[in-house]
Amino acid sequence: MSQAVNTVSDVQKQVRRLFDNIAATLPLGCAQVECRQPREEIVEMALVPKNEEAAEFGATFLDGDLYAAFFGRGKISTTFECPWDLHLRKSDGFHRQLAVLEKMCLAVIAGRCEHRLGRLSIRGTIYVGEREVYGVRDLPIFHPRRQRQLIQYAPYHPSAERHSANFPKLSL
Repeated sequence: MSQAVNTVSDVQKQVRRLFDNIAATLPLGCAQVECRQPREEIVEMALVPKNEEAAEFGATFLDGDLYAAFFGRGKISTTFECPWDLHLRKSDGFHRQLAVLEKMCLAVIAGRCEHRLGRLSIRGTIYVGEREVYGVRDLPIFHPRRQRQLIQYAPYHPSAERHSANFPKLSL
């Protein structure tokens, strides 16, 4: 029987362990795990690639609970709210959310993600598998001169697609 996640530090420790385990399987110097705290009640954990053409992937915690996942580079980013944008029910629990975060992160590492920019919105899509696609539309500030644009992110390293296909199941 698995233990319930019941404290702020437990949730953050488990996501940190997930990100550290994924980073440890990557080539040395390929990416690093960063922890940021923009406000007292918000903590962000992200896997940041050295390849400037690749997207970072991360998770946001609000008052200790997993609130969202995000990916992007620089000022271009989209946010997937948990659990709904992860195609989960609230009753699915934290461990199911971790499993989805793992799959999404591996897809971003492999470069299977993109942003479509329009004048009124940004659409972020992560292609986990042929039938498993996560997409979300964010509404940034209107920009009348922005042309429609497609940003396809690069993999973290040249053999990243093979890496994510053979990634060992983590034991959390």
